Amino acid sequence: MIIRQLTSNDSAMLESLIYAIESGMENRLWWLPINRISRNHFLDPEWCYFLGVFDKGKLVAASCLFLNEHEFKESLKSLDDVPLPVAEIGRCMVMPAYRGNNLLLTVNKELLSVAKAIGIKTIIVTIHPDNIASKRSFLKLGAELKATTVKNSFYDRDIYTINV
Repeated sequence: MIIRQLTSNDSAMLESLIYAIESGMENRLWWLPINRISRNHFLDPEWCYFLGVFDKGKLVAASCLFLNEHEFKESLKSLDDVPLPVAEIGRCMVMPAYRGNNLLLTVNKELLSVAKAIGIKTIIVTIHPDNIASKRSFLKLGAELKATTVKNSFYDRDIYTINV
């Protein structure tokens, strides 16, 4: 398997992965809807840094380091005294056949290295309270629960931070 940054050439594969994840979710409350502004900037390097995992040329997992506050300003409001600058790791996706292989742990560890290299001090992560696999993965990366909130007036989320 190969891990690399996604580019505009990967747009169709990213959309296919998102569609597969969204359509196959057992609990739709675990996945925040993607707004048009975010979707239009997914492969904009000024906005976010998406890493993908490829198996035989197929995108099987991805995760993003969001650099633009548009993506995390709501979560940031729930936190006190967060060292700046801040980014968020989110849109963590793994095709069902590839789950249980620590792909996101590996990818998100690499995203933390990217964050550190560009001077980010704090990473925000939001996770549905019942998503045990995501919690475990981020706790292994040093995430600490800081708050609980309801995003978009409907989606329960635990907000974690990681000091980079």
